[in-house]
Amino acid sequence: MDFNISGIEQKWLLSLARRVVKEKLYGEQTTIKPPNDLNRLQAYDGAFVSLHTSGELRGCVGYLYGLKPLWETVAIAAVEAAFKDIRFSPLQVEELERTEIEISVLSKPMHVESWKEIEIGKHGIVILKNSFKALFLPQIAIEQNWNLPQTLTQLSIKAGLSSNDWKLNARFEVFESVIFSES
Repeated sequence: MDFNISGIEQKWLLSLARRVVKEKLYGEQTTIKPPNDLNRLQAYDGAFVSLHTSGELRGCVGYLYGLKPLWETVAIAAVEAAFKDIRFSPLQVEELERTEIEISVLSKPMHVESWKEIEIGKHGIVILKNSFKALFLPQIAIEQNWNLPQTLTQLSIKAGLSSNDWKLNARFEVFESVIFSES
């Protein structure tokens, strides 16, 4: 992978994500900007923020492409994961202490000629077919103990396609990510 995020930058992003979620919960707002020496946080990289409460997924939202500096993308994704992931009700104050934050910073997606080029655990996967599109972060297949065909079947379903639609005329992009969490 062509990028790295230092431990200091990881800690700062995790602290930022927790702070913006807490501020939203309590109706507070302060101005947040990264220190000048953390230049990496100004890069326009995609990122996802996942929340796990008592070990269970509680929200996950992100952006494949960075439309803003990384630190702003993380702040936006953290608030959306906590309060706007349509699969879950908004995070409540009493849940915050039991909620762990995980951040995935993404490399630029690259087209692959065949699904056979995808490496489970290394690649995040984007499926594109007609107007349908979905993605899985690299850790999803590992967490679910899926092999590549199982992963692509589930990704097809997530995209709103039939389970075997990945086998014919689907296009794929892959990306890598740096994944870090509060634990």
